[in-house]
Amino acid sequence: MSTWPIPAGTPGVFLARGTTQTCTAQGFFNELGNLATPLYNMSLCAYYVLVIREQWTEDKIRSKAEPIMHLVPISLALTIAVLGLPFTLYNNSGWLCWIAAYPRGCQSNGTCARGEHADIFRWVHYAIIWSAILFVTAGMYSIYRRVHLQERRQSQYQLDNDVVRRGEKSKKVAIQAGLFVGALYITWIFTTVSREGVLCCILSLFPILTYDHSTASEQGFFNCLIYIRPRYLRCKSRNPDLKFRRLCIMTLYPEDNQMQASNAPDGVRHAWADGRADGQRRSSTASYYSTGISSKMKRSSAGNNDDIDTVNAIAAESDFQKVNTLEVVEEPGDCDAVQP
Repeated sequence: MSTWPIPAGTPGVFLARGTTQTCTAQGFFNELGNLATPLYNMSLCAYYVLVIREQWTEDKIRSKAEPIMHLVPISLALTIAVLGLPFTLYNNSGWLCWIAAYPRGCQSNGTCARGEHADIFRWVHYAIIWSAILFVTAGMYSIYRRVHLQERRQSQYQLDNDVVRRGEKSKKVAIQAGLFVGALYITWIFTTVSREGVLCCILSLFPILTYDHSTASEQGFFNCLIYIRPRYLRCKSRNPDLKFRRLCIMTLYPEDNQMQASNAPDGVRHAWADGRADGQRRSSTASYYSTGISSKMKRSSAGNNDDIDTVNAIAAESDFQKVNTLEVVEEPGDCDAVQP
């Protein structure tokens, strides 16, 4: 909504048509979303770490970890956002309503009518966001190290003609993890620089502000592309003759779509049917394209502690093999044998 909720008549603000109440409402939801988004990315990263690195099943995640994955982002973001109401923190901050003192520059002489403690809450705001980003960075690196070490152990049993494939799988994981982390950095670096630059009375350059305003709301779009990428690559590798538009359409088909089910291998359809009969479901923190395994599927490969089949949640690992010779169970509806 940009400048519309800012109180009408605010000097230097184009199209300001709101009131103090509309500005407060915009600032509240802006703060709530700004904090909840990176915190939920942290929860998603924790899910990947538990599934890939710690080998947790979907059943275990759903019962032990999922409540915490929702509780932390919601409670922390809601607490900070609600605290902004009695402290009257939500005021005109330039191009929208957010945490700011009113009138501007009042903190230097102690004459603030609203938002006297805005500077403290801004630092808390960015401390939470960058703590979540650093957690995601460390989590993605730990996943890469897990896959890399697993691959090195597997390489001891590879034949000479497989030597060229060593490092290929960990490279895929590194690329996907880098994209996941990169989306956070792209979204928040310039936002932090521009906002804290204004707070510290540093001249905010127009290019930085432009980049800030262009990327601040695009994190969801970046994540969407990142999550779709592995599935698109699998579809493309199995259907090299399909056109780009057709591949994109197939990539977006849900797992239970009739076309996906009819083209899936027999083993995948049987495993899928068994999972439905067993009443299994994914935790809500699971990626749409992950291959988290239930306790039933885990029991079927008992004794194999090095199973990293679920690396598909991070990279296009359709050909990733287990340490033993068990067949990899692929995700239903993986675009196999799709006809143009």
